[in-house]
Amino acid sequence: MGITIKKVETSKELKKFIRFNYEMYKENPFSVPDLYDDMLNTFSRDKNAAFEFCEADYFLAYKDNKLVGRVAAIMNNRANETWNKKEVRFGWIDFMDDAEVSDALLKTVEAWGKERGATEIVGPLGFTDFDAEGMLIEGFEQLSTMSTIYNFPYYPQHMENLGYEKDADWVEFKIYIPDAIPDKHKRISEIIMRKYGLKIVSTHGGVAYNPADLEGTMAKWRELFAGLQTMGAKYCVIPGQDFGSTLADIEACCAFCNKVGEVAKEYGLKLGYHNHAGDFAKVEGETILDYVIKHTDADKFLIELDVCKTNMGDADYMHYLKTYGDRIKILHAKEDGVLGTGPINFEQVFNQFYANGYSDFVVEQEMPRGPKDEDKAARLATMWEGVAKSAAYLKNAEFVK
Repeated sequence: MGITIKKVETSKELKKFIRFNYEMYKENPFSVPDLYDDMLNTFSRDKNAAFEFCEADYFLAYKDNKLVGRVAAIMNNRANETWNKKEVRFGWIDFMDDAEVSDALLKTVEAWGKERGATEIVGPLGFTDFDAEGMLIEGFEQLSTMSTIYNFPYYPQHMENLGYEKDADWVEFKIYIPDAIPDKHKRISEIIMRKYGLKIVSTHGGVAYNPADLEGTMAKWRELFAGLQTMGAKYCVIPGQDFGSTLADIEACCAFCNKVGEVAKEYGLKLGYHNHAGDFAKVEGETILDYVIKHTDADKFLIELDVCKTNMGDADYMHYLKTYGDRIKILHAKEDGVLGTGPINFEQVFNQFYANGYSDFVVEQEMPRGPKDEDKAARLATMWEGVAKSAAYLKNAEFVK
């Protein structure tokens, strides 16, 4: 018999969709399964805020009346509009080692996407970057991590056989941290910092929020803070956080952030949060970032406002600088390209930031976007050119103090 594809339409079928991954990998010691309730919330149109700008359907594959595969078809309309793309995403794809199954699943997503005007298919991706993404091509004997996907070695082989091409390399590094900074490294660091007049003001770092193990999570935070204290850092800023899919989840996460912020003060540090575009989505009618600000304490949890990501989230960065001026204590100056060449009015931004009584700001220059077959070295060189131009823009801007 051939492959039968069935769209998920009932809660019972959604349960099968989620649990299929558990069944496939239950004997694999390296796969770490997602929490069932988290997946249920992710796939729920009522609980996942991404459905404000995404549409999706989920499909199950059967062969000889046996469940043999699954896949999600997703259109992130906001991402397509932002990057001028017509992409359909495939995500949460799992299949038995059967070419007919993988072919049927991906053709289903391709057809689903074409019906909605898509001209390209990419994946594995979720609704947003807060979801696990990517396909493992090596390191199958390593324990999987929370931000990536574990899959069997035959998955990428199927993709290549079906004509799919690699779009990008994402590399994970396993870092073993010593109990103390080696004296040699410490001396070299001090020499370089003195020579170039450098000092560590802020770092991006954090520990994944795990409501099932708050004590263990806090212990990891203390380890991080101890290292940052040794480095002489002033701030520790969390670069993005999944606060949860309900207001109750967000409140619980905020309460824990307050506790972490209190501990940070023991190490002479200030805890902060760097927003992303997804933080302006709504959960139960409330904008996530606003809700977080209102449910965290000003003396324990500051905001590093990324004006570019705010703009990408269809939010007014000036509104936030004026409304929450006492909470935004670090400015994240960024453009989707070289500073001063895009839609951000940095003169207004800096003037308001200074008027709020703060002056610490950081600048970010991202790798320029381009075709997937573009020379990465050339793009890297362009990025460094952008760094120089952005630095010159800030140096010559009279409004920057």
